[in-house]
Amino acid sequence: MSFNSKQKMNSLIILAAGLGKRAKQKDPKQFFLLDKKTRIIYLQYPYLNNSSHNFDEIIIVVPDKWKDLISQEINHICSVSKVIAGGKNRSESSYLGLKACSSDCTNVLIHDAARPFASKKIYNSCIKYLEEYDSV
Repeated sequence: MSFNSKQKMNSLIILAAGLGKRAKQKDPKQFFLLDKKTRIIYLQYPYLNNSSHNFDEIIIVVPDKWKDLISQEINHICSVSKVIAGGKNRSESSYLGLKACSSDCTNVLIHDAARPFASKKIYNSCIKYLEEYDSV
């Protein structure tokens, strides 16, 4: 019997709380509508919407004023555990995302919502290497 016989729990935190000041747009770039219903942030979810992903929970960190809208919209796209308000900067938003993880969480992956094309292969590789290393 191995020392850690407990099932590993994987959490994905998607950081989407940035205000996109450098883009100089009305709305942050991750919430930009590509068509009438597809925001850049949602390009990540086709993979996450099927049962083959390796995450037990998905936490999306957004600006407080976007929390209700994103919570409503995301329910039609993929199963998300929590949508929470972010902090004043990326570090604080990451910390709030970590605090929102389940107490049973073993591995945490943090991804930037404005770069939505991480693949299943990348996520699975990170999870695999977390078995061997403390961080990847």
